[in-house]
Order: sequence, then C-alpha cells, then structure tokens
Amino acid sequence: MERDGDVRALWRQRDFRRYLFALAMSDLGNRMTIVALAFAVLDIRHTASAVGLVLGCGSVAFLVGLAVGGVLGDRFDRRRVMIACDLARLGTQGLTAALVFSGDARLWNLALLAALTEFGTGVFNPVSQGLAQSVVEERYYRAAAGVRAMAISAGEMIGPVIGGLIVAAASPAWGLAADALTFACSAVALSGIRVARRPRDTDEPEPSMFAQLVEGWAEFRARRWLWSAILAGGTIQFVWGAWGVLGPVVASNRLGGAAVWGAILTAMGAGAVVGATIATRARPERPLLLFTL
Repeated sequence: MERDGDVRALWRQRDFRRYLFALAMSDLGNRMTIVALAFAVLDIRHTASAVGLVLGCGSVAFLVGLAVGGVLGDRFDRRRVMIACDLARLGTQGLTAALVFSGDARLWNLALLAALTEFGTGVFNPVSQGLAQSVVEERYYRAAAGVRAMAISAGEMIGPVIGGLIVAAASPAWGLAADALTFACSAVALSGIRVARRPRDTDEPEPSMFAQLVEGWAEFRARRWLWSAILAGGTIQFVWGAWGVLGPVVASNRLGGAAVWGAILTAMGAGAVVGATIATRARPERPLLLFTL
C-alpha cells in the first residue's frame, strides 16, 4: 500500500508528469526508428550487411554518448542538456526523413545521421536518470525508478508497432518523420520543468571532462558487482545485435514486411512492461541475480 501511495503521489507532481511524458515520447521515437530505419536501408540495398552497417554505426555512437552523457549530466544543467539532445535529434532525424523522401539517401549518409542521432540518445539516457532525482523527493526515488522503467517499457511496446504500421501504410520516410516529431514533443515538455540550481559541494576548481571520465572509469573498475553486471548485459546486447540486423531482413523476405517486424518487437515490449511492473513491487535480497536470470 505504501508503494501504491508513493506512485499516486508522484502522479500528482506536475514536473514529474512532464518529465515522464518527455521520456516516454523520446523512447517512443527511438523504438519507431528501429523499424523505419531498417526498412529505409533495405529499400536502398536489400542486404543484411547494409542494415548491420547503419545500425552498427548508431550502436557505437550510442556507447560513446553514454560515457559523455554521464559527465555532462554532472557538469551542466541536466534539463538543458536533455533539451539540446532532443533538438539535435529532431534535426538529424528530420534530415534523414528528408533524404529518404527525396530519394537522395545513401548508405553513408544514413550511417552518419544514425550515428549522430544515437550519440544524442546515448547522452540523453544517463542525464535523464539524474534529472529524475531533481524533480522528486528522495523518499520517492524507488517509486520514480519503477514508474520510469514502465514508461520506457511502454515505449518499447508501442513504438515498434506504430513504426511498422506507418512504414507498411506509407513509407519508411514517414516513420522517420514521426520519430523526429516525438523529439520536438519531448523538448517542449522538458522546457516546462522547473529545476532548482544545484549548489556545488566544494569551492575547488571543477576538473576537466577528461579527468572526470578517467575518474568514472576507475570507480567503475573498482566495483566488481557493477562491471560484472555490465559484462552480463553486454553479452546479451552482443547477441541482440544479430537479432536486430537479421530480424527485419527475415521479416521483409518471409513474414510480410515492416508491420510484422513491428508486431514482433511489440511482443517483446509487452514482456518488458510485465517485467517492469514486477520490478516496481519486488524487493529481492539479491537483485542482480534476479536481473541476470
């Protein structure tokens, strides 16, 4: 009952609702792109290697963005960083859609724009986690994390089917344009959040970004539970790469196209929603073991 009360209290907070809407819209767009971008590539060159090249460039840039985002979130106003990421992705996805609409899209420019977009997503994600602690009271942190996970999972469930339907009914370009619009909606929602300026804990000069990256890497290596969990998750994501590349090709060749691929990804998203719901209520003694299983 206490956890249910915490969730209800969160919903009554205007800034948290805006934050959650921005997060949901951003992730919704990301999941639509998984379908739309893959089928835009297949329209240019119908090979798994072409899909792998474009999606792979995005994945590498996403990883770089995660590291940079952690530092930027500690140095600058997190809300503004997230808005900048949204506006940058609005531009890159809008340009991608324009190139596909015009017929001027090539593998190299799709790969470049995918990398820029995913770099922005990589920066956005860790900064958004930090912003959550700025818009809710400390006693609601756990409930906020659960609600945040459910919002992301909902995007995983809804985004692919919307993307698949748009691609099947119209074209990949319209799916990419719809994705760009979600980033605009996210930026508008974030602009209405009021966040108090964070006081500095010390008067000493702030270290450089590089120094903070090195310090973060040292802290990461020093915590066995953290790097072992990341290693397990990384192994899963490595295998997921094959699924994400070969899936749209198989769907295009044998299963009926983008709408079917979107439905398959939506089924996975539905499972994620169930898992997130359980996670908001479970209090396991060994959470990392439960996560790995």
